[in-house]
Amino acid sequence: MKATLLCLCFALIAVQLSAQQKFNGINSNMSNIYQLSDAKTRSISPENFKGEKGKGGMAT
Repeated sequence: MKATLLCLCFALIAVQLSAQQKFNGINSNMSNIYQLSDAKTRSISPENFKGEKGKGGMAT
């Protein structure tokens, strides 16, 4: 009985610790699609080779 209770306590602690980790947006799938991340996206194109913010449409 004590071993079962101890295992349950460790499992609950592990769940709490994993829930506190920040989601980085990598390895997204259908099981975590509801989570938001602080990721910033940039588009690299012939007009913006480095993907810099606000530099699109500047080709000469």
